[in-house]
Amino acid sequence: MEFCTRLSIVVDLPNSKSDRWGGGVTAGEMREMQWVEPELVAQVRFVEWTAEGRLRHAAFLGLRSDKSAGEVRREANEFTS
Repeated sequence: MEFCTRLSIVVDLPNSKSDRWGGGVTAGEMREMQWVEPELVAQVRFVEWTAEGRLRHAAFLGLRSDKSAGEVRREANEFTS
């Protein structure tokens, strides 16, 4: 599934483990989902990446018209602990 390997949001799927934000997604549920290609790019402010690869305290700032979805990459950490 090439599409899943390109996006950090889905690389750990299927994962039926529940967390504090809700239930996971099983392989059976994934077969019934309709996957789409990203078209829009959003500017998001956040505090940090969690150990699970999720954004902590994220806030939507707006859409960007200066980048295509294909150009978006995860930013490297500017500061290290």
